[in-house]
Amino acid sequence: WDEGRKPRRRARRTAGAKAKRGTTHAAALNRPYESAVVALRAYHSLHGDLAMPRRFPVPSTKEYPKDWHGIDLAKTVYNMSWWQNHVRSHPSRVAELNSIGFVWERLQPEWNLVLEALVTYSSLHDGDVMVPNSFVVPHGNERWPKATWGVPLGNCVHRIRIRNDFLRGGETASSRRAQLDGLGFVWDVN
Repeated sequence: WDEGRKPRRRARRTAGAKAKRGTTHAAALNRPYESAVVALRAYHSLHGDLAMPRRFPVPSTKEYPKDWHGIDLAKTVYNMSWWQNHVRSHPSRVAELNSIGFVWERLQPEWNLVLEALVTYSSLHDGDVMVPNSFVVPHGNERWPKATWGVPLGNCVHRIRIRNDFLRGGETASSRRAQLDGLGFVWDVN
């Protein structure tokens, strides 16, 4: 009898954990705007800007609202759905976000940020696009577009070469490959 109950309990707990994990981001997109602004202000006060890493799970510290602990703040607020639900029709909210340095360029697709970072890298390195694997766009360096601060460019370039990241899917892939070729991208480093 005990043997039969343990697996069911375990299965129930696992199913509950999966459901909770799967709904966290969706639930975050629907949290009240005011709550998100409190979390953004906390980040700003601690870091001096809102150029967050692409992934920023809110730490469980007193500076951040408890309802945001563990939720990816960057993934939530730099998501077009969040913008459409909470900001698009509210000019006062645009002004409020501007006042705390919201980085609007982060709303663009990740590929655009990677390409912008690669173009900047090339211009700063005399046309060289052989980005070291460990290179991360420096945070706070005004020679780089703010939206690219913290982008792990070396890792992105490595993934493009090895796994064709960002280069899957018809015309988009061809266009992106042409953009990289135009920069002098080195496909084979051997």
